[in-house]
Amino acid sequence: MINLAIIAVLRVGGGQVYKGILTQGQVLALYNYMSQILVELIKMANLILSMTKAVASAKRGGDSGAREQSSMCRRKIPKNRRLLRPSSLTA
Repeated sequence: MINLAIIAVLRVGGGQVYKGILTQGQVLALYNYMSQILVELIKMANLILSMTKAVASAKRGGDSGAREQSSMCRRKIPKNRRLLRPSSLTA
């Protein structure tokens, strides 16, 4: 779609340069302006996507800070498991 717009600008601009209505520099400037606007529109679209992802993530995990601890943090080491001490490690 974007490439079609560029082709249209160059095609129409080329015809107008041929007729003497525009100069080559004016067509090139129009192409550059289109490119700059397109880059900014893409940045804005990415920002909107990032914001919607952030809002969805905040809704999903918003209450996780209110919980006491996760199950991994509460896991205890069984009492029958012996801890290794440096003196018990021999070569």
